[in-house]
Amino acid sequence: MSGTASDLDDLLGLTPAPDAPAQEAAPSAAPSAGRPARPLVRPVAIDDALALDAAWRAEYATRARPGREQSAGVCELSVGPEGTAVRRALYAPEVFHLNASFLSDDCAGLHAEWAPAWVQWLKQGEHVGLTRADQDGCLLRWGRDADPYGAIRYLPLIGGRRSWVILSDDRTRESAVGLIRALVLRLACMMGNDVRFVLLDPNGGGTTFPQQGLLPSHLPANNAVPAETLGLVMDRLAKVTATMLDGTRAQDFHKWDRRDQKDAGGYEVVCALDMGDTAKYNPMTTQLTDLARTGPLAGRYLLLHVNMDKPQPHGFDLKAIMDDAHVIDLRECDAGCVDRPPDGALHRHILSRLAEAMVDTELKVIPDRWWTKTSQECVGTSLTDSDDGLGVLFGQETGGRSTRSITAGVLSGIPGSGKSNVLALIIMGLAMRYPPEELQFHLLDLKGGVEFQAYARLPHAAVIASNAVPGAMIGFLRNMRGEMDRRYDLFLDRDDGKGEFSDLQQYHAAGQPRGPAPRILIVIDEYQTLFDEEQSQDEAANHLKEIVSKGRAAGVHVLLSSQKMVPSGMSRSQHIMSMITLRMSLQMAADEVDSMFEFGTEGRQILRGLQESGRILINDHGGADGFNHAGKVGVLDGRPPAQRTTPSEREKAAVRLAPLFARFEAMKQKWPAEKRAAWPTTQVLTGQVRPGLKQNFLVREALRTHGAIRLTQLLEMGGRPASAGGLQELGIDSRFLPVPLMLGRDSTLNGQACVPLVREGGENLLCVMEMKAARLQMDVVATVVASLAALSPDVVGSVRILNLAPAKLVPDDFDYGDAIAAGLAAAGLPQPANITVSTSPDDAVGLIGAVAPPGTADILILIDPERASPLLVGPPETARFSTFPLMERLKQGPDMGQHTIIFTSSLQRLYKVVVNETVGGGLSQLLRWVLVERVDDDLRAALRLIQPLSRAGGGTRPGKDRDTTAILLGRSDKETVVTVFGE
Repeated sequence: MSGTASDLDDLLGLTPAPDAPAQEAAPSAAPSAGRPARPLVRPVAIDDALALDAAWRAEYATRARPGREQSAGVCELSVGPEGTAVRRALYAPEVFHLNASFLSDDCAGLHAEWAPAWVQWLKQGEHVGLTRADQDGCLLRWGRDADPYGAIRYLPLIGGRRSWVILSDDRTRESAVGLIRALVLRLACMMGNDVRFVLLDPNGGGTTFPQQGLLPSHLPANNAVPAETLGLVMDRLAKVTATMLDGTRAQDFHKWDRRDQKDAGGYEVVCALDMGDTAKYNPMTTQLTDLARTGPLAGRYLLLHVNMDKPQPHGFDLKAIMDDAHVIDLRECDAGCVDRPPDGALHRHILSRLAEAMVDTELKVIPDRWWTKTSQECVGTSLTDSDDGLGVLFGQETGGRSTRSITAGVLSGIPGSGKSNVLALIIMGLAMRYPPEELQFHLLDLKGGVEFQAYARLPHAAVIASNAVPGAMIGFLRNMRGEMDRRYDLFLDRDDGKGEFSDLQQYHAAGQPRGPAPRILIVIDEYQTLFDEEQSQDEAANHLKEIVSKGRAAGVHVLLSSQKMVPSGMSRSQHIMSMITLRMSLQMAADEVDSMFEFGTEGRQILRGLQESGRILINDHGGADGFNHAGKVGVLDGRPPAQRTTPSEREKAAVRLAPLFARFEAMKQKWPAEKRAAWPTTQVLTGQVRPGLKQNFLVREALRTHGAIRLTQLLEMGGRPASAGGLQELGIDSRFLPVPLMLGRDSTLNGQACVPLVREGGENLLCVMEMKAARLQMDVVATVVASLAALSPDVVGSVRILNLAPAKLVPDDFDYGDAIAAGLAAAGLPQPANITVSTSPDDAVGLIGAVAPPGTADILILIDPERASPLLVGPPETARFSTFPLMERLKQGPDMGQHTIIFTSSLQRLYKVVVNETVGGGLSQLLRWVLVERVDDDLRAALRLIQPLSRAGGGTRPGKDRDTTAILLGRSDKETVVTVFGE
């Protein structure tokens, strides 16, 4: 047999001039980023076997030379039924090394360390190695001649459109088993996640494939009842075949778009070992025959091993399979010439290196170019390092493919399975692809951790919240429903010439004519906590139901994460889950898998085989069989490969992500100012991170306009939403001459906790803080004064402060007087002339009786008023029938614009200056607004609140750090958790 360079050129799809000297051929595609340009193939013309042997030895000697990076080997390969021989040179190890033997006695054995580079196999028209121009596959090595330097034997791979049969007898059975394991490893290295394996080993109970759990993708087989697993394969084959026959796809799976192939499960190789066990294989003979003959055209290949020394199942027609298959008959081969897998340690090493290569070289968790995508239709990202690999999508994807519409997703996994890493891949992957004016995040960590706080550095982050702030989560969901309503209002036709829109996609296509409306992704980690409290379970479920059912059109999406896909206590769970089409699961407990209804039979079978951290099952069709994609997610690491030195460092998220956050900072600086105007202001609602006073909406407006806010400006702010720094949600109305006091961040989307004092009865504010929370009360004093200082005299004509607190209350010698001055300095505002401060009890009565100029408000702030003897109400038995100046002001003042703010350390102290009335609404008739460090039974009784406001017990504290948060009770008797402004 002989061959020519032109034979090789035809095989490779290369066409150099016939008489051209041997030279390196250029690759068909540019090398991947960061990789030096190297030739991939080199045609060599050799006339006879002796010359072939000499060239092989010479190339081996060249490869073995220390320090050589380039490698080429010469071999003889047999192609086609006539066994035509061609000679060719191999290629550089940067691409892949299909010829590595795994065996130390082979001249190519040293190439086993290059296994990770095999995944650089370029597909879809980029022909590398032994890929024919009209095929989507390569040739696969299965052995060599007896001579260690002899010819390499190949088997046509995917492009051959035929299944494979390996024949053995009892003597060569072990060679057959070893060959199959070697072929599986080669296929895994060459095709990665493009191929899924089904390894049937009924005689060995699966032990023949000990490394199967490390394969990039496999369907765990039930070897006790193999027909059950094969049935899943045949169901998928039927679906793919039906799709080809209905005219929506080409009638050849190999010609489908690669994403369509992935949606259909990718290529599939079913390995059936030891055919001849009639007890196990009898029920499968028809299915195996159908798979062998009709499967390849649909991308389903059978690798069948038949031991000819064993009786075959009744009615099994082996010849019918062999007629349409590539056959390797080991009974006629020297056992030493058949490829074998490496030993267990090297086998694991190659697969682990393969996983690293998929993360670090082939796929693209970190895209080369950032902020280049638009969210008009959807947002999506890869979870591995390839756009072909596992990924997620939110929105509606169209464009020539079958439409996918995803509003919500859910992720489950036991502790240690890798949920935090998957969430990081999704959040950071999306943030790298879409600019902040296109996509914003609202991240809720309900396990009280700090992992999400790192994302405060993302310019996309609008809200980062923790359940360390009670009630914040329900309030947040309630507000998100309001945000959806606001967006639907944007889409309506207002006769303003800007049109009417059916959804966010149309609104974006029109240029967002009524203001920015970026897509929103809400991520709720450990979302089962929403249903811990029986009294709030129904409300939480109702909010989730509304978001997942109506969110897509509004561009509001949600991703839920928990140890269980559906937690106990979640009402309407089946209704909600039916609308969550994106379902992802990492490793789960076996009993949990058995009881799951969120995946079909196929999905549950795959889940049982996910026994390694980071291996995930993704289904974006509501868990339906036929749409499952399994594999191993990547590791997000922004450092150059050379700096990824040790496993321990890779586990430190702060180290791995630091370069990525630095790049976000650089992107922020260069992004156009007009686009940055639509970016969110990050709110960190953890009860520990303090918002600065300059974030106060009133202070910010005053600083922006370089002057105090006049009434006309205030009313204009009342027409703007909180997302734009306005007060629209408060319903500001000029008829009531409002005085808004901004206290801090609340638990809503963009809002701040506000006390809008209007001219109505009871419009006063009571602040009750225990002595040990004096520092928190000082901060409240400072922020109240800053809000008043931001308002002009035509809104607040006079502010009178009576400070009777002890001079030194806290260890750092910081008193209320200092708090007022420091607060104004932190806000960047001067102390207005209309603010006066007194520390004399003798001024109490005069301050109470003072009034502001007509048409403006008068604000009286009393700090520890029980220290002023003129204000004491006397014994309870006489106080109810007496008249006191403070009581008169509290009752009648608000109607005339006289509002009072009282700071005290307990209700008992308050009752020294305010009558504890037992009729009507109690204190709520006099003090409609109450800010407290905690809600207890005494306060509940004083305000006539029958139902508990939060968890039952001896009062609820707003967070672990009592120096940062308080609870605001207002007109609706609902609590608002406030993270008080700090310096």
